[in-house]
Amino acid sequence: MSVVAHGMKRAWTNARRGVSSARASSNGEAPPARARERVARRLALASIAKVAFALGEGVVFPLATEFATRPRVSETNAREDGWVQALASAAPATRDARAMGEGKRALEKGDEMMSKKQYVEAIEEYERVREVVPREYKMNQRAWLSESECYRALGDERAYLEYKSKVWWWGRGVRWPGWYIIAYLSARSAYFDYVKRDEPLAYRALAPGEPALVVAIWFSLLYLLVTYGLPDY
Repeated sequence: MSVVAHGMKRAWTNARRGVSSARASSNGEAPPARARERVARRLALASIAKVAFALGEGVVFPLATEFATRPRVSETNAREDGWVQALASAAPATRDARAMGEGKRALEKGDEMMSKKQYVEAIEEYERVREVVPREYKMNQRAWLSESECYRALGDERAYLEYKSKVWWWGRGVRWPGWYIIAYLSARSAYFDYVKRDEPLAYRALAPGEPALVVAIWFSLLYLLVTYGLPDY
């Protein structure tokens, strides 16, 4: 009798263990190996998302803002056929000395007209700057800011705000350092998330050689910004 009772007790215990395992499985609990696989997959997806965001911040967003806000090139100045020429036009290029001289003279003449309170004539000269050097940010920045003040003096508040806004948005194109700083931080975060995920303090410490890399990137960016135009704040 006791043997039968003991057998029934063991069967009941095993059955309860089976039910408990089934419940744990249904509640989403997984064996350690499967749990590690899931964590690895999630980390990989998170890293891919951060890398995509870094590419967007470092390439897509600056170019999109640049193309959407910079002056359009007229038919008499140049033609941009297709994406290859458009992308090439966003990169630093050799300046046309003749066009630069013409733009500088138009800017100086506009300033002279503005000082004489001949605002309509000044606006015409500032628009001339855009026509002859449409890709020269610093000259157009000066021309647009001065042009906005002319419109303000003429009482046209809408045009005043429009030209102030043009300068601000174009400054957030390829020349704005914020894009590249965020892109670097996103790429760094993805690297430590996936490659260095076993180091709990990885986000707080710089990797060997990283300070030198950051300094090189910073000086290169500073050179490009000073040479080809700083954004207007």
